[in-house]
Amino acid sequence: MSHLFYHFKGGEKMERAFRKIIEASRYWQKEDHVLIAVSGGVDSMVLLRLMERLPSNLSPGKIGVAHFDHQLRASSFDEAKAVAYYCKQHDLPYHRGIWDNQVIEDGVEASARKARYTFLLETARNYGYTTLLTAHHGDDQVETLLIKMIRGSSLPNMVGIRPVSYRDTIKLVRPLLSFNKETIQQWADQQSICFWEDESNKGDDYLRNRLRHHIVPQIAKEAPNYVEKWSDFSYQLHLANELIHESIQPVYEACLVNEADGIVLLDVEKWSELSQAKQYFVLTNYFQEELITKGGQLSQRQLQMMMKDLKVAGEQVWHLSNGWYVKKTYQFLKLSQKEQESPDKKEWLLSNVGQTIQVDNDEQFVLTKDSSEKNNPFELQVSPSWLPLRIRYIQEGDRLKLDALGHTKKVSRFFIDEKIPREERKKIPLVVNNQGEVIWIVGFRKSYLSIALETDKIFYKLTYSKNE
Repeated sequence: MSHLFYHFKGGEKMERAFRKIIEASRYWQKEDHVLIAVSGGVDSMVLLRLMERLPSNLSPGKIGVAHFDHQLRASSFDEAKAVAYYCKQHDLPYHRGIWDNQVIEDGVEASARKARYTFLLETARNYGYTTLLTAHHGDDQVETLLIKMIRGSSLPNMVGIRPVSYRDTIKLVRPLLSFNKETIQQWADQQSICFWEDESNKGDDYLRNRLRHHIVPQIAKEAPNYVEKWSDFSYQLHLANELIHESIQPVYEACLVNEADGIVLLDVEKWSELSQAKQYFVLTNYFQEELITKGGQLSQRQLQMMMKDLKVAGEQVWHLSNGWYVKKTYQFLKLSQKEQESPDKKEWLLSNVGQTIQVDNDEQFVLTKDSSEKNNPFELQVSPSWLPLRIRYIQEGDRLKLDALGHTKKVSRFFIDEKIPREERKKIPLVVNNQGEVIWIVGFRKSYLSIALETDKIFYKLTYSKNE
């Protein structure tokens, strides 16, 4: 990632500097096909002209143009026609996209950007382009960093606009980041390049415009070379993040637990043994990969609160936006987007010896006269007087008898003491006698009522099994 910056009075040296960047960076091979995103504005038209004028030893195998019509302005149709006409005159492949649905999810600006990049990437893939070029420049970098500061982005997201990034197999290149807007405009004037102004850029409807019109000019007064300084700052942030990533990644991976269903858990016990700095970046990595990349959001305040709360024992839940929530069990942290549905409220009735009932497809109970096994955790001695038995899941108020003195414990308290995760508690079957007494927490604990049966002459055996 280069952090060289070019600013020339009059812009006369811009083309030479652009060629040096292309030669040094090797963004593409000679046989590669390059797609240029062209809005028709001055930045993208300058980029297109610079690419057309590259010498053959620096040019890619093919150049194509992609234009996306957002249909947000009356003049957008004429601009699309103008770009198409330019491409026809210069014998360039032209691809046009239209925002038909205009589904607004996260505001007009964000939704438009998402639709635009979807079109650009699909066009690149469908027509065999290996590289996509956009005309972001140094002033865009300043505005982007300001926006991220205002919105409270985390350090990994504060790197600004990168000269090179990847979307699956498509390489995204922004070769004008080393130039400021003034230089680009001056070179366009010198070369008599035709371009079309976006009227929406003149208003203050969008945050980026407000920063461009009111905040950035004040910064420019204090530091005339502000774009270069912010470019250097972005580069330093990039290096710092690279260093953090290299040192944190092995620690981060050691804290992860991959479940069979693709869910990734964070081991809280291992995490708690780390230094505070490592705890912060491990947690940041986890949410970046498992939440942010999937459309979720997490503020720095929420992250810091979570770091504090994670040091407190017991289960906890943090609710985030868009239906996401974080659940801490006794050892693991888990991200989910929907609350899991409560188990079925059904009850299964078991009333006859020899009867077999199926529970939730993969579990079954069988009642027999055989009573040879007394200490098997998956078998229960049953008095005939208890029939019919009911098999169900936990309900409010369920208690288990512990001894001959009548001491009892809430089933919910038993689950807590045994450190059984909340979502797992709802899946553990209970066996209840005809008096409504819980006689078996299947696989975990039997009631004293069952133990007292050893003096009875006749009793049955209830066997539980699960298909793995």
